[in-house]
Formats: sequence, C-alpha cells, structure tokens
Amino acid sequence: MVLTQRYRQILDYIQEKKAVTVQQLCELLYASPATIRRDLSTLEKCHLIRRVHGGAVLYESDSNEPAASIRQNKNIYGKRRIGELAATLVKDCSTVFLDCSSTVYYAASSLLHICGLTVITNGLNCALLLSQQTNWDIFFPSGKIEVQSGSTTGSDTIDDISRFYANIAFISCTGLTLDGVTEATVGQSRYKDAMLDRAEIKVLLCDHTKFGNRFFSKTCDIKKLDYIITDQKPPQNYMEQFEQDGCQLIYPDPADDH
Repeated sequence: MVLTQRYRQILDYIQEKKAVTVQQLCELLYASPATIRRDLSTLEKCHLIRRVHGGAVLYESDSNEPAASIRQNKNIYGKRRIGELAATLVKDCSTVFLDCSSTVYYAASSLLHICGLTVITNGLNCALLLSQQTNWDIFFPSGKIEVQSGSTTGSDTIDDISRFYANIAFISCTGLTLDGVTEATVGQSRYKDAMLDRAEIKVLLCDHTKFGNRFFSKTCDIKKLDYIITDQKPPQNYMEQFEQDGCQLIYPDPADDH
C-alpha cells in the first residue's frame, strides 16, 4: 500500500468517526503504532487533522482551513482590492468560472457592473449573490455539498464543470509556493483544475497570507496560470518564478493607497 492510499483511508475514517485512536487505525490498516503516529504527524502538518492524546480528530472551523463564513471576513480590504483588479480582465458577455473561495466571492462582487455574463460557480455564496443582484445566466454544478467550504464537490461537480467552456476562470487557493498551487483537500484541487482546463484565460486570486504555505493536494503548477492577482508585492523570488513560468503578476499600486 502506497502512502497516499493510507493517508486517504485515515482521512476517510476520521471524517466518518470525527475522532479516532491510534489503536483503531492500527487495526484498520494493519500498521504499527509508530507508522500511524508518523502518518498522523504528516497529516497534521498539512492542516487536515489535529493530533490529540492517543489519536486524532478532524479539524473544525477554527483550523487553518476555516469555514467559509469565517474566511469571508478575513483580510477583507486585501480581497476587495484583488476583486477590483480581477474585474478589469472581464469583458461584457463573457463566460466565467468562479470557485467557492472567499477571495473569488469578492471578485464576484466587483463584476456586478459588467453586462451579460454567464457564470458557472460551485460556491453557494457566489451563486446566491449573483442570482439576486443580476439577470445573468448562473449555472450551479451538482455534487455533494461541503459545509466547510460552502460548495459542491466530488465527481458529479467535476463532470458538470467539464460540460462547459469559459473565456476566463477565477480560482483562489489555500497555499501558494514556488512549486505551485495547493489545497487542503483533493476534492477542492480537482474541481479547480477542471475549471482551469476549460478556460481560455486562467487566473489565480491569492492574497499575501497564502504565499509560502503548502497544503496536502496540489492543484496546478504556476506555469498553468496566465495571471496571478494579489494584494501586495510578493517576495522577489516569487516574482522571478512567475516571470520564468510566463505568468503575469498583478497587484495594487501602493500610490493608490494614499
């Protein structure tokens, strides 16, 4: 059994039981206590579970991947600036993919003045906002509702997304390193990658707090993106990597804040 398979079994079991002991996992996976403890340490570093005495529990909304309602109220100013810049890339009558992230939600708020958009989003908040504030065609992919992210995910979601083509896709991320874009869960990575695959222009919206953080599941390499929009000038090594990978960086002019 390869490690990634064992990690998935551990995560599935913890999601079902909410709390497990090392002994339970040993019996389930026919693995030694030392092996299980190492696996749990790795999963905790990826912000997927929390170690407790004798076992582990599922991360709740106070973890490094908080619930959508909490994320939406973090770094509001930076996310609004990113959203305003994102809107400059969208033309009237475009078809747009929007993911379920709080950053993309603020981008959606900045699109309201644009005419005749068609939007495909699996974000519950995005879909509600746009359906109430516009007369656009809004498509909401089917799938399992994930309460933590406020979205639909899974194979049905990806199948629905794969039926569309868009002029532009806006996704965000949980972490961004020089190695690429990452998420806390495989499901989030897969549907975001599906959006990128079906879009002519691929855009990552990423506030400065995400830089330098790596999570469990890789969504894509930087070179797959056309634009990265952020709220602050990134470190020089990131700027050099973006240029090397042919990805255009957009961030606010500091003079605009004065």
